[in-house]
Amino acid sequence: MTGDRLQVTKTDATSVTRHASRVTQPIGLLGGTFDPIHHGHLRLAEEMGAALGLDEVRIMPTGVPPHRPRPIADATQRRAMVELAITGNPRFRIEAIELEKTGPCYMVDTLEVLRAELGADTPIVLVVGADVFTGLTSWHEWQRLFDLCHFAVALRPGHTNWERTLPPALERQYRPRRRDQAQAHPSPWRVT
Repeated sequence: MTGDRLQVTKTDATSVTRHASRVTQPIGLLGGTFDPIHHGHLRLAEEMGAALGLDEVRIMPTGVPPHRPRPIADATQRRAMVELAITGNPRFRIEAIELEKTGPCYMVDTLEVLRAELGADTPIVLVVGADVFTGLTSWHEWQRLFDLCHFAVALRPGHTNWERTLPPALERQYRPRRRDQAQAHPSPWRVT
């Protein structure tokens, strides 16, 4: 990310936060195979946490990804790599829920479990790259994700016009939820 600008796009999970009697501090969630975890992952999590004012960002290694080959390192090794990488950062915490599953890990199922654990009052901000977000329609029950979490979309090299390339079904979900905060929160990143 050296020299790149971080663009954060938040979407509004209205069914999660608007009807809550008391909204608590949002939790960031960055998932991936982390095979291995590297500086780019950690920098993204740190910058997103700072840009969005998150006290906690959970780093979540996936168990069995349904959309790509199995990781080379096993679950125990990847958990150890993440734990070592986040040591000393008070904002970071490992989320091992998917490592404990034996079958395919679908984000919608994971978010339902986290939502039950955290309650309706705690917003969950799912951190994804623009390249991942534009492919969201290939995810299992992807429409339900908007009811379970907010999205923070990070600009990635080669994906500067990502909002123009959204599949129509995703654009219909995304556009009404998009929040532009660039003027309200000036920073070295464009926060939208």
